[in-house]
Amino acid sequence: MSCTLVAVLIILFSLGCQKAAQDEAVLPEADWTITGAWKTRENCVFMGTNIYISAIFSYNDDGTYTQKSDVYTDTKCTKYSYKKDISGTFSTSQSSKSGDTISGYINIDSTLATYEITPGSVQASAQLNNANFCGFNNWSNGVKRSVVGRTCSSVVIPSIGAIEFSIFQKYFQDYSVIYPPDMLLKPPDEYYYRGDLMLGTWSNDKDGKSKNGRHDTIQGNLAFLRQ
Repeated sequence: MSCTLVAVLIILFSLGCQKAAQDEAVLPEADWTITGAWKTRENCVFMGTNIYISAIFSYNDDGTYTQKSDVYTDTKCTKYSYKKDISGTFSTSQSSKSGDTISGYINIDSTLATYEITPGSVQASAQLNNANFCGFNNWSNGVKRSVVGRTCSSVVIPSIGAIEFSIFQKYFQDYSVIYPPDMLLKPPDEYYYRGDLMLGTWSNDKDGKSKNGRHDTIQGNLAFLRQ
């Protein structure tokens, strides 16, 4: 092998190493914090029959949180039904479920302080009254009402001071975008963006009411991006 060829190969090898080193250097570090404001990545998210939402969740440095959700009854989120305001305190820890530089699970323990619903229109108030929503038949447009401890559309709202033991999954690296960003989310891991936060949800006996019953399943249709 000639000296010239050897020199060329050495240069190419060196360039290859430099590129690999540069690629490795730009990989984002895992950020296990959830403080800040998070908004649903999709503007109108399907949550169930005739239930679509747009939401902003805020987790503050002082350990308090607020969850503000606008609830609609149509696929384009034009028929406003009501606003849901939840607040309380929280604490987090890295989950033993799994975690790495690509995606990781975070334990979150949330203590409820307030859970309130405000009808979004006169028509929506009438619909809520007809449905005896949360056990009330006197909803009024724009009037906020606490629903702690009540059953709303078959969902039992916890009492003040109740703790929910759940998990978040946070994606730390960029994934290839297989589908347009405005499409509904595909099943988990098909495409997410760096920084996406996914929420835990109940499954089988994991109802979130105790540490042993901590949620162990991610709600795959709902992604939040930090604002």
